[in-house]
Amino acid sequence: MERRSKLGLTIAASGFSAGILHAHAVGSLSPGLPLGTTIATVGLLVLVWSEQLSISLSAIVTLGALYRVVAFAIPPTLLNFDPDAHAVRSQIVLQTGSTKDLVGVFYGTAAAFDVHGAQIALLTGLPIDDAYVFYPLAIGVGIPLLALLAVNVLFRSIDLPTHSKRIGLGCAAILAVVEATTIQYGAAPVPVAYSALFLAAIVFTIVSFLPHRTWEFLTVLALFSAALLTSAKVPLLLFVAILSVWVVVDSVTSTQHPSPRQTPLTFTLLFGVLLALQWMYITEFFSFGAGALAVLTKLVIGEAATRTPPAATPYSKGLLEKLLGLSNILSLLVAGGIAWLYIAATRLSNESVKPLLAASAVTVAFIIPNLVFGSGPGFQRVFVYAVPFVCALIPTALLLALNDNHPRLPIPYIPQGSAIVCGAIFLLVIANLGSMGATPDRVGGHRFYLTQSEVEGKHFTNAHISDNVYMDMYYGDEVVNFQRAARGPEYHQYTVPHSWGRPLLSQELLTRNLIAQQYSYVAYRPTVDVYRLSGGRYRLMWDPGNVLDKHYYKVYSSGGSNIYRRPQ
Repeated sequence: MERRSKLGLTIAASGFSAGILHAHAVGSLSPGLPLGTTIATVGLLVLVWSEQLSISLSAIVTLGALYRVVAFAIPPTLLNFDPDAHAVRSQIVLQTGSTKDLVGVFYGTAAAFDVHGAQIALLTGLPIDDAYVFYPLAIGVGIPLLALLAVNVLFRSIDLPTHSKRIGLGCAAILAVVEATTIQYGAAPVPVAYSALFLAAIVFTIVSFLPHRTWEFLTVLALFSAALLTSAKVPLLLFVAILSVWVVVDSVTSTQHPSPRQTPLTFTLLFGVLLALQWMYITEFFSFGAGALAVLTKLVIGEAATRTPPAATPYSKGLLEKLLGLSNILSLLVAGGIAWLYIAATRLSNESVKPLLAASAVTVAFIIPNLVFGSGPGFQRVFVYAVPFVCALIPTALLLALNDNHPRLPIPYIPQGSAIVCGAIFLLVIANLGSMGATPDRVGGHRFYLTQSEVEGKHFTNAHISDNVYMDMYYGDEVVNFQRAARGPEYHQYTVPHSWGRPLLSQELLTRNLIAQQYSYVAYRPTVDVYRLSGGRYRLMWDPGNVLDKHYYKVYSSGGSNIYRRPQ
C-alpha cells in the first residue's frame, strides 16, 4: 500500500472515530459525527485517488454502514413515529408467527418490511428494536454499492482512462455514503428507504440481463418483483414509470440511432399489470377508487386551514434552518440536473445510458409535487429513491465533460481533471453533511427520540401505575416495551398517531385546559421545547409543570419526566 493510501486511511479512521467519541460523550450526533465524517471523506478521496478500487470501496462502504448504525444506536429509542409502529408489527409477527393480526390498508397485506424485521430478531436473538439495526446496515452498504453499479453501467461503451473511471466510481460511492436523506431514513428505518434498494436493483437487473434472457435473469427478476410488490406503495409505480419513459426515449432515438436491441415494452406491460394487482387486489389500496379520490381532492382543494390555538404558537423554521434542511436535496438537484442534461445531450445514443436517465428523471420528478406545491408524498423520504441514480450522474458527467473538451491532452492532464471531480464532490459532501438530515436526532432542529430519563419515566408508569397516564402525543406514542405494545391495542401499529380513545395530550396543551379534564395521572416532560401534537409542531405559551405542581402531587421524577397524580 502506498504512503498516500496509508495517509488517507489514517485521516478517515481518525476523523470518524473522533466524531463517534464526541457523539457518545455528549449524547447527540450533532455536530461531532457530521464533522468527523467530513474529515473522513477527505481521507477517502485521497484513498480513491491513489489505491485500487477494491480497497477504497471497502473503506467507503464501511463508512456508509457505520455512520447509519451509529446514528441508529446512540439515541435511546427508535427515531420518529414510523419505526416504532413497524417494530411493533414485527414483534407481533415474531410472537404469533403470522401476519393475520397486522392492520393497515396497505401494510396489513404487503408486510415484507415487518416480516424481515421479525426474521432478523429470530435469527439473531436480539430484541426487536435492536434487531432493526439490520436496516441502517443494509442501507449504508447498499446505497453506495448501487451508486457505484450505476456508474459502471454508464461507463459501458464509453472510452475513458482507467484512472478516471476509478475516480468516477469512488466519488459516486462517497457521495451516496453521505447523502443526508438515506442517513435520515437509514437511522430511522422505514419501508420506503428499504424498498429503494429493490428499485435500483431491479433497474440494474433489467439493464444488465435484458439482452441475455436466461433462466438466471428471470429468477432474479421474479425475486425483485416480489420484493417490489410487498415492500412499499411507491417503488413498483416508479418502476413502471421508469420503464415507460425508457420505452419512449428508445422509440424516439431509434430513428436517429438504429439499435438491434428490443425495447422493454413487454416488461412495461407486465409490471403495469403487477401494479394494478398490487394496488387494487393484493392490498386493496385503491379499492373502489376511494384512495384516488382522496388524493385528487387534496391536490385540487388543498388541506383545510387550521386555527391558531390560544395557548401555543405553531413552530416555524427560520431561514437558516430551512436551508440546512434542504441543502442536500437542492445541491444534488442542481448538480444532478446539469449532469443529466449533459449526458442526455452527448450520450443518448448509448443504450446503457437511456435507462439510467429515465430512472433519475422519474425518481426526481416524483418529489416535485411536494417540494414545490406541498402536495403528494413527502419529498424528503421519496428522494431516497433517486439517490443512487443522481449520485452516479454527477461524477460521470464531470469526467465526460473534461474528457470531451480536452480529448487530446497529454496524460498528465488526467490527475488534474480528477482533482476537479474530487473537489466538486467534496463541496456536495459538505452540503449533505451540513443538512439536518445528516443528524437524525436533530431533524427540523429538535429531537425525535426519547432521552434515557424519559424512557425511565415510561418504564415507571408501566410497572407501577395501572390507570391511564396522560402524556403529550409523541411521548405517549413512543414505545419502550415492544412485547407489551404487541399484546396491546392495535393503535400501536399506526404510523400516524391519533388521540381518539388514547391517553394522549394534544388539545389540552394547545388550549390550556389540562387541569379541567381532571385526569388521574399526567406525565410531563420539562425539557421539551417543541411538541409534536395534533395538527403539527408547537411551542407552548404556558408551563404545564407549574400548573401541575399547584394542583397535582408529583409521585415520580427522573429529570426528563415528571409523573403527577390528582388528589382524591
